[in-house]
Amino acid sequence: MRAAQPSRRLSALAIPALMAAGLLSLLWLIAFQLGYTPAIASEREFIADIKTSPFASHPAVQRALLRVESAPYVSRADFQAVEVAFGIAAKASLHD
Repeated sequence: MRAAQPSRRLSALAIPALMAAGLLSLLWLIAFQLGYTPAIASEREFIADIKTSPFASHPAVQRALLRVESAPYVSRADFQAVEVAFGIAAKASLHD
C-alpha cells in the first residue's frame, strides 16, 4: 500500500476545521441577530442617554430600563427593547 499523500492528509484536517469555523461563525451570527451578544459601546451610550432624557419617565421606557438594570450584562436585546420603548415614547409625545 502507498502512504497517503501529504496534501490528502492536510485536506483531511483542513476541511473539518473549516466546517467547524463556518459553523461557529453561523452560530455567532444567529446569536447576534437574536440579541444575545453584548451591546456595543454606542448602544450602551444610547441607553445611558435615555436614562437622563425626559423620555425616561414614560412607562414603556421605564420597563425597558428596569430590564437593563436587572440584566447581568447589557445585551443587544436590551438595547433593542430600549430603542423600541423610546420610539413608543417619542410617538406618544408627538400626539400630546
